[in-house]
Amino acid sequence: MTSLRALVFFPHNPFPPRSGAHRRCLQIIAGLGDLGVTVVLASSSFTSETSWQIVSEADHHATGSPQLRIHHASRWDPHYMNVATKYYRLTRTSAPLSSPYHSPLSLQRWFSRLYHEIEPDLVLMNYAFWDNLVTPAMHRRSICAIDTLDLVTLYARRFHLMQRVFPPPPLSPNTINPDLVREDFFDQFDLSVSPEEFRIYDKYAVTIAITPSDARLIRENTQHTRVVVLPMTFDVDESDKNYSGDAIFPTGPNPFNVQGYLFFAKRVLPIVRGQIPDFQLTVTGGICNQVEAVSGVCLRGFVADLDALYATARFLICPILGKTGQQIKILEAMAHGIPVIAMRAAADGSPIRHEENGLIADNAAEFAAYVVRLWNDRGLCRRFGKAARATIAHEYSQARLRQDLCEILEYDTARETMAGRQ
Repeated sequence: MTSLRALVFFPHNPFPPRSGAHRRCLQIIAGLGDLGVTVVLASSSFTSETSWQIVSEADHHATGSPQLRIHHASRWDPHYMNVATKYYRLTRTSAPLSSPYHSPLSLQRWFSRLYHEIEPDLVLMNYAFWDNLVTPAMHRRSICAIDTLDLVTLYARRFHLMQRVFPPPPLSPNTINPDLVREDFFDQFDLSVSPEEFRIYDKYAVTIAITPSDARLIRENTQHTRVVVLPMTFDVDESDKNYSGDAIFPTGPNPFNVQGYLFFAKRVLPIVRGQIPDFQLTVTGGICNQVEAVSGVCLRGFVADLDALYATARFLICPILGKTGQQIKILEAMAHGIPVIAMRAAADGSPIRHEENGLIADNAAEFAAYVVRLWNDRGLCRRFGKAARATIAHEYSQARLRQDLCEILEYDTARETMAGRQ
């Protein structure tokens, strides 16, 4: 595959990786590089959450030193965005996924010129929001694949729902409305993936899903695209653990983690502390400035390196009641040999196998019982942790990712898929 070229569009600067999506992008770039593919990473200063001005040589080298090509917005792009934002607010509507609202005309023209300059064998798009960068001519001439990362319209609908019904921060577990932390909270609402998102996926030769459950849903709602599952990958940590420290809950700054914390602190923790008065949970990351602590909880805030916590943690909790994509914290903990207790919604699409390498709860009472059980049994923590690490090593390795990427790069197969659509 040494002669193949890949053009990868990712809307943000992933150097260094600050989120699961960033890590995912860099993993795939590194995997393509390992296969001998020449990779050009395209992005835009207009779409990126962080500046593209500085990329460290070490970060760049760690992913095989892909060529970087960065689009810079025209002077008209911000004006268009301001007008469009006001329009969608006034009409209380959302911009279509394939819309200049997400990828302005200057970005579309720039990407088209870049495509013709590189003439890639593979075009890899990230997220459905930037689909209109890929023209019909690109679909005909190259293998075009899209990495979903999230079912973006489902994520957005759940995100906006929580913004609407939750009070402003800081949020206290003691005063939160109990209806907002019910196990069936999301079941009360008619939230689904938009048909437009499935139509976008169906234009691509290959659609990459991050979990089997996402892949199943996409297959059920598309006719032409070939859906493959490429999970996140992790290198395992073989160091010995003593499982003597706190339980841990690493978080990102999204409302699903906020709700998960409130659910645990309000409905699970009182049961646990009733049986284990000295129980302690350490919470790290983005939600710590949005919620209030209660007895038995330490809000640590941002922790640059979680390895020290993984070295002593008894187990990780994932009390998320609704999600999209994959809970990266689950895979990372398992790769470190740390067992995970998760609500069923969070465990969906994860490597957790109940009573084999972790525990899955259906309600607050079960979750509390599993917390008590692991807290009191370090031997069980060790057994689950060892099995969790083995699961990641066998099923979520970079070698597995390279194998899956090889299948996507099978030129004839992808061409046959595209020919069937034309």
